[in-house]
Amino acid sequence: MVSDFVSGVADLLNETFTNLFAGAATSCVEKTCDILGTTYSDTTSGDSSLVNTMLVTSPEDFTGTTAAPSAGTGIWVTIEAVCNNAIVPIAGGILVIILLADLITTVINGNNFKEFDDSIFIKWIIKAVCGILLVSNTYYIASGLLVFGTSAVSTGINRLFNYPLTNISSDQINDLCNSLASNNSVGELIVIWFLTLLIMAAVFVLTVIIVLVMASRMIEIFMYLGIGPIPMATFMNPSWSDVGKGWIKNILALSFQGFFIVIALGIFKSIFNNVINIIITDSSGIFMSLLMLAGYTGALCFTVFRSGSISKSVFCAS
Repeated sequence: MVSDFVSGVADLLNETFTNLFAGAATSCVEKTCDILGTTYSDTTSGDSSLVNTMLVTSPEDFTGTTAAPSAGTGIWVTIEAVCNNAIVPIAGGILVIILLADLITTVINGNNFKEFDDSIFIKWIIKAVCGILLVSNTYYIASGLLVFGTSAVSTGINRLFNYPLTNISSDQINDLCNSLASNNSVGELIVIWFLTLLIMAAVFVLTVIIVLVMASRMIEIFMYLGIGPIPMATFMNPSWSDVGKGWIKNILALSFQGFFIVIALGIFKSIFNNVINIIITDSSGIFMSLLMLAGYTGALCFTVFRSGSISKSVFCAS
């Protein structure tokens, strides 16, 4: 009698914990899909969300809010005012010094005044006009460069995200839970639950990293825009023109950083769909599938963090 009672209690506890951890693991998988679904929806849909605002919206329309651009004060206008009122005069002074130094050097290098050509003044005037136009319109030149990146991001989203993430129905949730409970012991289910919990936490961290990287990118863009006229003033001097070229390269790198993030998210989206579909249809290889998914999630986190350096290496920016 006692042994039967103990055996019945053990069976009851085993069934209880089996159903408990099978349900917990299935809930983690479902929650992971929900988090990623929300993240990709925020990235690709027309809803006003933080991720959508930072990745798809151009800096000109950026307000830093999750609402429509008209609901907040555009940061672009503020940086434009600072740039034109505070930095352009300084850049103008630098441009004057560079132009005067260039004129003096050109005149003196004319074989110590023995070979004097009046055309040097015409060339100098043209150079001065070009320098003034560059310095006074730096902000608007940069906005044109940023349009290329924004267009690439929008096109990439339309091409790579034209299908949704795998949605798990309630019937599939029940089937997965029953399959896990019937084909795995309590110990194995604890490991499976831990892996699914780890992946869910990693996906949550991934979402935070995406927002962090894109927020940092947007702030960096405005910092480069604010100081832009000074490096642009160096274009008129061959010895200093590398400063202006480096500034343009960095603007292009920041502009296309969002495109590299879109590429990384698109690759992960396909991998995630494939792994989840395998888990739903055949849970026998769930251990390896979950381990691979955890590795892919960590790799995506690392890649998103490195998107800035990847973009800079493409454009040879420092």
